[in-house]
Formats: sequence, structure tokens, C-alpha cells
Amino acid sequence: MSTSKFLLILMCAMFTVTLISRAFPFEYVAIGQGTEVARPRGSGLPRKPEYRVLMTDLFFPIASSKWRLEEIYSFMDEYYTDIIVDRFMGPTFHPPTYEKIEQRFMLSERYDILIFDPQYNFLDVHNRDFNGTAFNGAVKASYLLRRKEFRSETIDFGKYDLCYHIFLMLQGRFSWLPIPLHNQWIHLYPGGGLASVSQIDAIPSEFGLVINLPAIWEYVQRKQFSHRVAFALGGPFLQRDSVAITKQMKRPNEKIGICFTQSSDDPNKGSAYFEAAMRNFSLSPLQNRTIFYQVGNAPINAEGLDVVRLNHMSQADLDAFYREHVDIYVNTENGRNFNGFPLGIEALLQGAVGITTDPLNAHPYWNLTEDEIIIIPTFEEGVPHIVQALKKLTLNLDLLHSMSLKSQKKFHHILSFANHQAVVFEILEQNMNPWNNRSSGFEKDG
Repeated sequence: MSTSKFLLILMCAMFTVTLISRAFPFEYVAIGQGTEVARPRGSGLPRKPEYRVLMTDLFFPIASSKWRLEEIYSFMDEYYTDIIVDRFMGPTFHPPTYEKIEQRFMLSERYDILIFDPQYNFLDVHNRDFNGTAFNGAVKASYLLRRKEFRSETIDFGKYDLCYHIFLMLQGRFSWLPIPLHNQWIHLYPGGGLASVSQIDAIPSEFGLVINLPAIWEYVQRKQFSHRVAFALGGPFLQRDSVAITKQMKRPNEKIGICFTQSSDDPNKGSAYFEAAMRNFSLSPLQNRTIFYQVGNAPINAEGLDVVRLNHMSQADLDAFYREHVDIYVNTENGRNFNGFPLGIEALLQGAVGITTDPLNAHPYWNLTEDEIIIIPTFEEGVPHIVQALKKLTLNLDLLHSMSLKSQKKFHHILSFANHQAVVFEILEQNMNPWNNRSSGFEKDG
């Protein structure tokens, strides 16, 4: 056969495949034991399609909160994952920002939105050839993002191998789910209903617990609870393909960016101490070599201060801002609230040097050294330590760059997919059976 004839046949075959793909947008894929599902062409299967997971959340789809976005993304990439949302605080509180994450999460290609609460019928515009409003009133929740492969099945929560609650409070909000307690796990992340470790006492022992914070881990160990536990330090901040983009060393004529971020007006995040440190530092001639940023709506009185104030932004934009503009990140929380460590880890992953309080004394677990992070006292006594650290880093650009490289390397190692999500997934899979072996058990409300 001549080369020209072969190329002609090849082109005709490719054209035929294209026509078939357009005429039949779904393809049937075997996922084990004689079971097939219809998946949208080109959307890709999860890595382990034999498992089905139901995640519960308060806000998704929303473009902020890095740990939430990365945790949900990792589950979607690993398993057939659906997300059921209970926005009991209403549609205007942290409203959905579907468009800002649609491309990365491939939401339109992979998911239908089953809308239970009519307040969220506006989300139906994102459905393709699917009427999500037909499910109004079917379930005691706001809506469900369900993989398109399962479009033809009736609502059946009994088919999931595992239910994963992103917050403690969601276990209560979704207590009606007909999923055995031993197939449910709770991510005990500070906030979201977990204000004190003593609340763990009331969690039935059948639940599995995912723990990131040393203080919670120590409490569970001390109390000798019988829960199954997955402990992975830090949080789900990185994916398999995440890489550290290192900062270039500052030139003497370049200003050093110093940032404080706060998404609420809670004074316990320590904005007053950051303001005091800025005012103190502004008296130094070194102020001309720095630029202060304040992101969010912290109650800071910037009168008389040279501060660039920025509104809330999507996590993708915030990561880019940290990477391009922030050299030093300051966290001054006072410890009166139960929080993770260190707050502002998103900035440190982008190469910023951290100056932070540590009310729960978590840093020894991270094996952090003084050339990787600067730990300061809480409350007013921390202010002179902040100022001293800012002067030290501003005067010594070699030290600033060295700390940036060492800190970023350490946090990327500890929070790597292999050291975090892979550990959690391995433990979860020890407690799951392939979804097509599960029996159904859900009856529609009403």
C-alpha cells in the first residue's frame, strides 16, 4: 500500500471517529464485575472507578478555601465522587461561584446538578440537557452534584461505599442519610462545628475520623477512643502534580511584600497586633523598602499607614498574588479560636516566609527550624517580635531568600500528596467495598 493511500485511509478513519463522537456524546465503560456505566466522551474516569463516594459540604461549588478545593478535587480525581450540599445559611452567604472553578473541576462535562431547594434553581443554567429543577423537594438538602454516568439511576444514597463529611457539623446536618455509620468518615478540621476537642467525646465510635491537627490527634490518643483514625499532618493542600515555584532573590531596589489576610472581621485573628506592628515598623527608615498588603475585611485602621488593601479573591487568584507579590506572611491569631497551623499556609507554599503565632504549640510536629519559620508570642507581646523579624529580613536579602527556599521545600514535602491524601485514601479504602456490590436503601422523602 502506498504512503498516500495509507494517509488517506487514516484521515477518513479519524474523521469517522469525530463524527461518531459528536453524534454519541457518551461511551460505555466497564468498571468491574460485568457492570458498565455511560461516561461523557473525553471526561475521563477517576483513578479508582470501582468506588463511589458521597461528600457533604456547606458551600461547593465555591472558589475560595484552598484545603476544601484541593480535598474535593482529590476525591473527584480518585473515585466516583458526588457532592451533596446543605446551604442552610442561604444562597447569599458565600454564594456559589460555579464559573470560577468550572474549568478545573470539569463540572459541566462531568456533573449534573440535582436541585432540591428551589432557592438554588438558578444553578440549573449550568446543566446540559438535564432538568435539575425536576428534583425540587426530593431531598432535605440544597442540591447534589452527581456524575453524569449515573444520570439514569434513581436517587439512591444506599449505593455509596463511603460518606465523607468535610466538617463535623455536616454529620448532624446529614444524619438522615441511609448510609451505615461505619461507612461514614468525618474530617475533624477546626471550625465547621468543631470549636473544642471535647466535642469529639460525643461522636459515635462507628464513625471514622480524619485528623490533621496535632492537638486533636493527641486528644484522641489520650482518651483512647475506639474510632478508626486517619492522621495526616497539615491538610489536603497539594495534588500529585503540584510543584513548588521558587521565588527569585530580591534585588536591593525591589520592595519586599508583607501580607496579612483575613476573611472575616473576627478580632481573634489578631488584626490589631498586625496593625500595631505596621505602625511601629513605619517609624523605621526601612519602611521605604517594603510594601504592606492587607487582603480581606480585617478590622484594621489604616489611617496614616501606607497599606494596599485588597478585596477577597478566588483561591487561584490568591495563590498567584502570594507567588508574585508576597515575600513575608504574618499570622497573629491569638489562640482564642480553635484553628489549624499555620494560618496562611497557602502563602508559605508559594514561597513566602512565615512569621506566625503558634497557640497550640504545633510546630514541633512539623519539625520546623528557626531558619524555616519565625514563631512569635501571642497578643501584644508578639508585636516587637514581628517588628524585629521584619527588620532582620528586610536588611538581609540573602536570609530572606534562604528562608523562602527552605520553608517552601519543607511545607511541600510535609503536605505532598504522598504524605497526605495518599495516606488518607489508603485507610479509607480499607473500609470500602466496590460500589456495585452494595445494595440500595433510600426512599424518596414524602
